[in-house]
Amino acid sequence: MMPFRPPQLIESDEILLRPPAPEDAQALFDEMLSDAETMRYLPFPRHTTLDDTLAYIEESRRGWESGSLLRWLLVDKATGNLTALIQLEPRPPRAEIGVSSAARAAAESAARASRFCAN
Repeated sequence: MMPFRPPQLIESDEILLRPPAPEDAQALFDEMLSDAETMRYLPFPRHTTLDDTLAYIEESRRGWESGSLLRWLLVDKATGNLTALIQLEPRPPRAEIGVSSAARAAAESAARASRFCAN
């Protein structure tokens, strides 16, 4: 069976989805993977060192190569901020998908929504 090969880049006017890269390690660590609140319900331990995050990014790279584990960072194009992490694990005939939002990003999104509703 051929591996599942979705696009690596998915883009709209407001967001960009792309695979994590080593230069994302610090932001991914700070905004999500070391944050206790963000990691509370995730099935893997909170990262305690930047090396944990670099290993996670390397695992993502290998997953893209094999087609077995696909991760995208969701980036707000207006700010450049990381807002979420999306993971897809194809397991034919099914697939598992997970989405984790950065705690700060969730608060900012709620504030934008409340400003929109107020107008």
